[in-house]
Amino acid sequence: MYSRYTGRQVRLRPIQSKEEGLAVHAGTRTEHNRHWGPNWWPQARLVKGWEEHGLLEGASGENSFIIERLDTGEVVGLEDCGLWGPGGISGWFGTSIFPQHRGQGFGREAKLLMLCFLFENFPVQRVGSDTVANHWAARRGMEACGMQLEGYRRAAHLQNGKWYDVPWYVIFREQWEQLEVRSYVKRG
Repeated sequence: MYSRYTGRQVRLRPIQSKEEGLAVHAGTRTEHNRHWGPNWWPQARLVKGWEEHGLLEGASGENSFIIERLDTGEVVGLEDCGLWGPGGISGWFGTSIFPQHRGQGFGREAKLLMLCFLFENFPVQRVGSDTVANHWAARRGMEACGMQLEGYRRAAHLQNGKWYDVPWYVIFREQWEQLEVRSYVKRG
């Protein structure tokens, strides 16, 4: 199983310590984008997961990876992922980029690298991700990765007293196998 994936702009790598994970997790959550709003995760749950399983989410099966710029080595965000369904035949991921690094293609490439991680290491046949309906940059990023809109969860996200629809995007193994990223990604 590979746990490091390097593209042209960014690298996905495991979180190296509980302290690093908590700091990055807190940074992506407290400075979350204007579409999602603040998304607070109980730090005690993250600490417990790390101490019991070596993962921020632990027994839930979720995991997080650092997104690191190749040119400067800076941490630019976090990728969360997990498996669903009997036998883990479906996967999901979520991308959080620090505000100062948005709009530079880092999120798009991190998504592509996460697709490689999930399809290459697990028997998943489909991988999905969601966003808020009016978060056009995230939607374009998923579409640029070959993902297609599958549908909406209506009025599924509440922010500032207003309900928003949440679109769900998916990509299947056969579609991922056609992506260019597979030819240039460095594994390990």
